[in-house]
Amino acid sequence: MQASKRKKSRRSVAYFDSIAHRYHALYDESTPGGCSLILRRRRVLELFDRRGGNVLDVGCGPGVMVEALTDLECGFWGIDPSPRMIERANRAFGALSKVHFSVGSAEQLGFPDEFFDAVICMGVLERTGEDGTALREMVRVLKVGGTLIVTLPNRFSPNLLWRDYVFYPIVSLLRPFHRLLTGTVRRPINPRHRLYSERSFVRFAMRCGCEVTDIKYCVYNFCLHPLDSLLPGLCTSLLNNAEVLNRGRLRTLGGAFVVKARKAAR
Repeated sequence: MQASKRKKSRRSVAYFDSIAHRYHALYDESTPGGCSLILRRRRVLELFDRRGGNVLDVGCGPGVMVEALTDLECGFWGIDPSPRMIERANRAFGALSKVHFSVGSAEQLGFPDEFFDAVICMGVLERTGEDGTALREMVRVLKVGGTLIVTLPNRFSPNLLWRDYVFYPIVSLLRPFHRLLTGTVRRPINPRHRLYSERSFVRFAMRCGCEVTDIKYCVYNFCLHPLDSLLPGLCTSLLNNAEVLNRGRLRTLGGAFVVKARKAAR
């Protein structure tokens, strides 16, 4: 089991290393993928309630949250397991006085207890080998009463259910035959990740020492893959317009939900 988790972790690092050169640019693309990232970041910033103080971004990538958080006068620390992501982040923002980057794991944060006023974690927890260990580490380095914001893929999203349990398994079966016929080189792929429900994560967060105070859903992508790749303009438009669903009865159909929590006193 541990060997399998380590293999999955290595595959995840290899995948994100392979896209490090273009990851930041995805946030500027008018594509379903770029739109999804923008909508997720928007929800995180809507829930972020700190001005000043120290903030840790777990899985910071090339620094997609740096500008927004430094505008709020926050000291920024970012860690990521991908060396190439950190290289890109340092190249873009490393000269800023209150910004610090390092290669690191969510499951072993190299910071003192209760060092940060806020911790954010976008698209990372579901890819860790041990999500319980990772979440407890984030709580450990957070001050009592500090803000924790985590984004998670939604178990009840029609798009994710189709993609993870129908489309991707079929593609995985066909990929070796495609490489054999075309002679293409095997490239790093994005590993499968966990899906979460709101109810189960709230209980999970409480066991790890947090009290959930708010949850927002986002990314209502009803263009099932590969339709979103074939009709990117239409799907991007639908994604933006469908965000109104986060205020109604269908809100739990979003592809992701963003959890805001407070570290409880012992």
